[in-house]
Amino acid sequence: MALIQFEAFSDVLGKAFTAHIALPETARGPFPVLWLLHGAGDNGSGWLRHTAIERQATRRDLALVAPTAGMSMYEDMAHGQRYFTHIADELPKMLRRLLPLSDRREDNFIAGLSMGGMGALKIAMRRPERYSAVCCLSAGHTNYRFHEPGEGTPRFNRYFIAYGEAGPLPGEEETLERARALAESGGPCPRVWHTCGAEDSLKTNAALTRDFFENLPGDPFQYEYHEYPGRHNWDFWEARVPEMLDFVLRGRKERRP
Repeated sequence: MALIQFEAFSDVLGKAFTAHIALPETARGPFPVLWLLHGAGDNGSGWLRHTAIERQATRRDLALVAPTAGMSMYEDMAHGQRYFTHIADELPKMLRRLLPLSDRREDNFIAGLSMGGMGALKIAMRRPERYSAVCCLSAGHTNYRFHEPGEGTPRFNRYFIAYGEAGPLPGEEETLERARALAESGGPCPRVWHTCGAEDSLKTNAALTRDFFENLPGDPFQYEYHEYPGRHNWDFWEARVPEMLDFVLRGRKERRP
């Protein structure tokens, strides 16, 4: 894999940005792409620094793109930059002009952990025509409910900057509203893989999302939930990488030993 630290100017953000990209070194592009979203307090390098996902993606000729979204909650922020539009719309279009990345729905997948897990569900349900699978690790469609911060704390201020006076719940609950409407419409539904640690502080939030998808008639998202011993940390997330890649690439064969 070729590891690229991609830096450019974003018209949507109004500033320079960074994304980390792992690109297969073969002539078989355009490549399927897994878009990887980081958690709160991290950046796009986290997945590549703390797990073996680059090595495992190499065997599958799978490109990885890990953008950086700060503490944006993957929203077009009420008092900040438009990170949802940047990651969901602007960045894919920009990278496909420059790199051999597939634009086919069946070749595009999105995954995230913690804040990024919530963001991955959010993006996939708002752009279902672009992703065939979404993976949510150690999160739910909302990471706020059951984990509400005290007023004036850094966590409270983070939510205010992202969501404004309305607070996080209207924007985060929209993910399930979009999913329900999509299921009822009969439109393309991305497959959903969801996992959380048994000792994770966000397990209750993850359970809300699990219950929603499991109760949809007909299982339109081919939803899978997996719970394992573990906490909210890289030990848990690294252990899930092989299963996650198997899920998104289901039906494909590895091209190299």
